[in-house]
Amino acid sequence: MLYGQVFRIWEWTQTNFMKTPPHIARWILSVTNRKRNREIILGDFEEVYNEMLVSHGWFYAELWFYVQAVKSAPFFLFTSIYWGVVMFKSYLRIGYRNLLKNKTYSSINILGFALSLAAFILIALYVQYEFSFDIYHENADNIYRVVRNKPGGTGTAVTKTAVTPAPLAPLLVDAYPEILKATRIIQSKNAIVKVDNNSFSEDNVYWAEPETFEIFTIPFVQSKPLNVMKEPHSIVLSEKRALKYFGEINPVGKTLTLSIRNHELDFEVAGIIKNMPGNSHLKMDVILPLNTYFSSIIKREITSWRGNFIYTYLLLQKGTNSRALIAKFPGMLDKHVYEKYNIEIEDKYKEVVTLQALTDIHLHSNRNAELEANGDYEGVLLLSSLAVLFLIIACINYMNLSTAKASQRSKEVGLRKIVGAQRRQLIYQFFGESILTTFIAFIISIAIVILVLPSFSLFVERNLEINLYNNPQLFISLAALVLFIGLYAGSSPALFISNLNPLSVLRGSFIRSKKGSRLRSILVIVQFAITIIFITFTFVVKDQLDYIRDKDAGYTKDHIITLNVPDKNIAEHIETIKSELVKHPGIIMVSNSYKLPNNIDEHRGIYRPGKEPFMIYYNSADYNYSDLYDIEIIKGRNFSRKYPADLKGAFLVNEAAVKAAQWEDPIGEELTHFTGKTGKIVGVMKDFHIRSFHYAIEPVYIILDPGSTNYLSIKIGSENIAGTIKYVENVMKRIAPTVPFNYKFFDEIYNSVYQNEKKLGLIFSAFAMMAIIVACLGLFGLATFAAENRTREVGIRKTLGSSSSEIFILLSKEFLTWVLLGNIVAWPFAYYFIRNWLNSFTYRVELNLLFFMFAGMLSLIIAIITVSYQAAKAARVNPVDSLKYE
Repeated sequence: MLYGQVFRIWEWTQTNFMKTPPHIARWILSVTNRKRNREIILGDFEEVYNEMLVSHGWFYAELWFYVQAVKSAPFFLFTSIYWGVVMFKSYLRIGYRNLLKNKTYSSINILGFALSLAAFILIALYVQYEFSFDIYHENADNIYRVVRNKPGGTGTAVTKTAVTPAPLAPLLVDAYPEILKATRIIQSKNAIVKVDNNSFSEDNVYWAEPETFEIFTIPFVQSKPLNVMKEPHSIVLSEKRALKYFGEINPVGKTLTLSIRNHELDFEVAGIIKNMPGNSHLKMDVILPLNTYFSSIIKREITSWRGNFIYTYLLLQKGTNSRALIAKFPGMLDKHVYEKYNIEIEDKYKEVVTLQALTDIHLHSNRNAELEANGDYEGVLLLSSLAVLFLIIACINYMNLSTAKASQRSKEVGLRKIVGAQRRQLIYQFFGESILTTFIAFIISIAIVILVLPSFSLFVERNLEINLYNNPQLFISLAALVLFIGLYAGSSPALFISNLNPLSVLRGSFIRSKKGSRLRSILVIVQFAITIIFITFTFVVKDQLDYIRDKDAGYTKDHIITLNVPDKNIAEHIETIKSELVKHPGIIMVSNSYKLPNNIDEHRGIYRPGKEPFMIYYNSADYNYSDLYDIEIIKGRNFSRKYPADLKGAFLVNEAAVKAAQWEDPIGEELTHFTGKTGKIVGVMKDFHIRSFHYAIEPVYIILDPGSTNYLSIKIGSENIAGTIKYVENVMKRIAPTVPFNYKFFDEIYNSVYQNEKKLGLIFSAFAMMAIIVACLGLFGLATFAAENRTREVGIRKTLGSSSSEIFILLSKEFLTWVLLGNIVAWPFAYYFIRNWLNSFTYRVELNLLFFMFAGMLSLIIAIITVSYQAAKAARVNPVDSLKYE
């Protein structure tokens, strides 16, 4: 009873005081009706609502209004979708017709976009791959490599190395609770794997601890990772090595023989791991127990601090501050190295132990004794910049041609506005045409990438692929990029032309505007400035590579073949092999050594009481080494059999070592090899490059050791090279029949060090050519537009007596002025980028004005050739035809 009275009072209140329909329903009706009819329809609905409010009450009126709102929504959605599709088809149809109507401009736009997008995608795939190294490990963010920084030859320079002493890893784990696990890894080169009657050369053999499989993500195909490295003669193979050695049979439990450093050991296959991906700095295909290396190969206690040849990796606790941990390291070596071995050295000359993030190794590490040649961070940044600049050039082309054609489409815009077209519809139309152009270009660019990618992957030596499933982020980025470019490039005609006053357009006042012309001038200048930077950089890279090729390295490189000597049979019969080889008339000289002269990368510290310490690189070789490589002895003498005492200990040092040690007369000075062997300096070598031209010449010594048999160098004559090599193969097969015969020419080994620079030069040359093509396409389009737009002017000038040459100059000088201004803009930027790149070389060409002048002249010639066709064509037109042109 009481409830009914309250309800009637509340309903009466709503009927007499709430005259406004529900807001949500009113909003739905407002949205679902066209703007021009909206107020009328809403007024009718509100009138009916008020009548129902009086006659039937508030509840019924509210319900009726909501029903009307809901009933209007489906029809609105249907009509919106239907007419949206109709308008979209209309926009596409008009855009397609405009593309066909202006075939020249459309082709230029689409081809420019396609080339630029293809170049961008190729570079993006490469850059993405370079930045992906080692991130696939589950604990990648917490894995660090222990590295060392050591004072260099002058006491101020720093020598950075990636290897550490063997006992450092357990010391760190015991001393610092932040470190969960540590593992030690050794890389051995020049091994022979023997399976039954087959032999295989293996360049990279790894010796590791069981913790390696706990720190790194290395999935096993067979066996268990925690057990495989426990036995001293167990071996783990990758899938591809297992297939190579054993074929399709199950290799687990099978035995193979490893011949390395004059030792032969049998190992049982205990596990098979998945092939490590290419984007890993640690590519382990053959893994053996670390303890076996110490006990059976070098026969040294693993607790010895002597020697630095271990790669040490740490797994830190999550959330550990690596910098705070590094701050605890100083003083550690004092106790375990300097005090233990009574080395007196000032603090400023002591080694510094530090950490390097796993994901920084590939692009941010350039240390001695790296596991493999790392990537070039500066080069990757340059290529990234190149990709962005390509897109800028493509956008400039589109915006230039779009604004240039705007005057010809202004009448179309005016007529559309007069017959009722809204600005919003015109904006949609222009943006639609722009996006359609970029979409077509995108499809063509993908086709280009698919066609070129296999060759490009082979060239950059990376396993690049374009795969939506494996790389969705790239496709999402590309889709967003295409949309952005379409909107950005179409923004000028869409926003400016659509806003024109139709009457002023039909009178032709827009054509006389100079704003569009200034914008095009600026964009062309920027475009050619970018192109000139590419051209200049290409010239400098080529000149630097020529400089590297022609500069005297301090030793000869031609007509020398080298062989790896991993087998003990070869080592035991090295003198016999050498004597057999020199019997051939095509062989001039033979030498065996620990290192080749261009890759002496192992060093040690020289500490002398009261004198400045320095680092010195070392090599060991036989009597013929310096003569075979034509390393000049400028003081003293070479190793000689005439002096039997040389075998007890004799050294050759270079000029840099003499300077670092501050010897007034080095002949007769005493040196000690890292093995403990002591001898006297008998000669001083002229400085030669033991590493690439990126590095300064370092102190180095060579100790006489006829038993050093890592490499065999054979100097041959220039005649019948194939026959000479065949003779060498026969000799090697006769003495070591189970060892594969693999040889390399030393000049190829020398040049391979500069592969990154050569690739960078070729990539810049190729993409500079593409940049020139894209820029010229835009210039050609603008020249075509200028010739068309000034047809009547040309006709009048010719009627008044102007010659064809004057007309040609008239139409060409503006474009050539743009190119000249582009040179002025480009040169400072080109100088800055090129100087930074050259600074990575200690020995480099000098930058001079000729590089920039050549690039400027080439760009000017290209511009003249591009513009001349349209200018000459316009100059030859009959003036009567020109005056008739509309």
